[in-house]
Amino acid sequence: MGIIRKQGLNNSIVTYIGIAIGFVSLIFLQPLFLTTEELGLTRILISVSYVISTIIPLGIANGIMKFFPQFKDPQKHNHGFLGIMLLFLMVGILFSGSLLYSFKSYIYIQYQKESPLFMEYFNWIFPFSIFMAFISVLNIYCYSLYKTFFASLLNDILVRIFSTILFSVYFLKLISLKCMITLFIGIYGMQVIALIVYIVKNDAFNLNIDFDFLRKSNYKEMIHFIIFFSIAPIASSGIKFFDSIIIGKFLPLSMVGIYAVMTFIPSFIEAPLIAIEKIANAKISDAITRNDQQDLKDIYYKSCRFLMAIAGLLLILIYTNAGYLLSFMKPEYLKGLNVIYIISLSATFNLYTGTNNALLFYSNKYVFGVLLLVGVLIVTLCLNIALIPIWGINGAAIATTTAGLFLNLVKFVFIRMKYNLQPYDIRNFKIILITIVSLGLLFVLPEVINIYVSAIYKTVFLSALYLGMIYVTKSVVISEISK
Repeated sequence: MGIIRKQGLNNSIVTYIGIAIGFVSLIFLQPLFLTTEELGLTRILISVSYVISTIIPLGIANGIMKFFPQFKDPQKHNHGFLGIMLLFLMVGILFSGSLLYSFKSYIYIQYQKESPLFMEYFNWIFPFSIFMAFISVLNIYCYSLYKTFFASLLNDILVRIFSTILFSVYFLKLISLKCMITLFIGIYGMQVIALIVYIVKNDAFNLNIDFDFLRKSNYKEMIHFIIFFSIAPIASSGIKFFDSIIIGKFLPLSMVGIYAVMTFIPSFIEAPLIAIEKIANAKISDAITRNDQQDLKDIYYKSCRFLMAIAGLLLILIYTNAGYLLSFMKPEYLKGLNVIYIISLSATFNLYTGTNNALLFYSNKYVFGVLLLVGVLIVTLCLNIALIPIWGINGAAIATTTAGLFLNLVKFVFIRMKYNLQPYDIRNFKIILITIVSLGLLFVLPEVINIYVSAIYKTVFLSALYLGMIYVTKSVVISEISK
């Protein structure tokens, strides 16, 4: 866990700085600088473009994690693996572009009534998708090289800073909405250029594919994996973003903006998992390649217990302060309070199951993983279509949470059967009990003086109580986790 702990800590710091910037931007500044409809426009453009960006790589993103360890040889320029990567991207751009514009008329019909502003910017989707696809693939390539800091810095901090500056310039009426959207997408284009420059400087950069090495390797398995696995990121992104996309079909675009702000707050909970996965996934893939069962066990068990403890504290902080936070925002945002509570439960359960993705998707049982994602995607789609017209954005939150719980439960069962790994013991259940007790106290603590004092004293008291009980019961031993 040494390198994972070190880079995971660095990534966590960057991630939380980025979340802090994003928090100030999305919770306070963007609702001030943009109307709810304009905010909804940026969110739905991101959601749709992200889904399309998962089609473009044709599965090569996950192929990097699984097969790069076989190609990794700096002396031989990694046998031109980067060239293979970019070849898939080029083919994917042609395929996804044809697909998108073939369905343009259908998409227009679906969104013209509730979200006409979105349709005005339809042609911005494809270049945005290309930038996102390159960012995703280049980031994963950096992670495979165990060089995660710069990619995290770009994605989590710099993009958010430049976006916030751009929104403030628009608020001052120095540029038009069209110019703002164009420059917003251009920020992601600059991120692509920065990643390419970084890889050229820090890697054995070579686009010439070593076909001799490729023929000697198990290239048929690689091609089969990559092509079949192209379904997985599409399904995964659909699970994550279909709620916002479908809200734009059934409800005004302004509700997409409100929902985006509400779902950002629970992202505090998932930040530690995202930070650890950036390095843990590559290590797990390498351990699977070496058939190192002990390494897999160490990473999985320790990540579950550590992330459970962190998730409990963050859940308490969010439940304590969500209502106070929304009281400082425009009144229409109060509609989304229940969304925060619901999505926070989903994020907490996601951390409870640890770094389980790599154990499923980088094993030889990846076919099951892909089929599972497709099944969950169908469930997500059906639940959103059924619940959003009834309960609005709360229905979207319930649909997303239900799908997430189901997905993680199945992954847990699979890992138990495939690897004979079951990471939970009495210490994990102590963490759950401590979390429940702390949340229970939240509902009986009285309000005092004003919301400022109430928020501070509840936060300090419950945090101290939670951490104290974790320490006294020895539910998490830091020296053990850091090994």
